[in-house]
Amino acid sequence: MALNQWLTNARRQLDNGELDSMVLLTRLTERLNATQFNDQGLAAAARQVVLAADARKRKLAAYYRGQIAKNPALAPQVDRLQPGWRNW
Repeated sequence: MALNQWLTNARRQLDNGELDSMVLLTRLTERLNATQFNDQGLAAAARQVVLAADARKRKLAAYYRGQIAKNPALAPQVDRLQPGWRNW
């Protein structure tokens, strides 16, 4: 029950943009992908969180690309603070 609530809360936070950090999103998806769930319902909920996190990564990467297109001097800062963003 606690894990289901945690997954629900994580999904809500993702949808609200409260976890908008490439480092955090990557850790979240790596941890969930590495976890084996005995319950099919929990596995499905975890997969939905992973999909939402990946969608958020794509959205953030698009935002960073747009900002860097406007101001290329931002690229080193974004690369340092949001590692891996260019992969999305």
